[in-house]
Amino acid sequence: MKPRLVIVTLLVLALVVPASMLAQSSKAEEEVRAVIDELQEANLKGGAEGAVIFDKYLADDLTRIPANGAFLTKADLVNGFKTGKIKVDALELSDIKIRIYGHTAVATRISTRIETNMGTR
Repeated sequence: MKPRLVIVTLLVLALVVPASMLAQSSKAEEEVRAVIDELQEANLKGGAEGAVIFDKYLADDLTRIPANGAFLTKADLVNGFKTGKIKVDALELSDIKIRIYGHTAVATRISTRIETNMGTR
């Protein structure tokens, strides 16, 4: 009788552990999606309000090269939005995929944007 109890216990654990891991993964995906949404809103709002969000989330060593070939750092982007030199008129995100690896998330997306970039660098 005891071996059956051990087998049933192991089977229940095998089913419960992945379910709890999936729940944690789903929660993490929701948190990442919320940040993506917040960044999208910041792009469209622009100005000082948008700049605060970018300052909060963008990596300090970020480098961005837009279609005009300029080399922009995080400071350039934050300042560009704050001063109105960078303005996003339209932004559409599609094909968003979020993958969770322990304490790390990788998000990919296709971004289509119409941006006014007035002389940053």
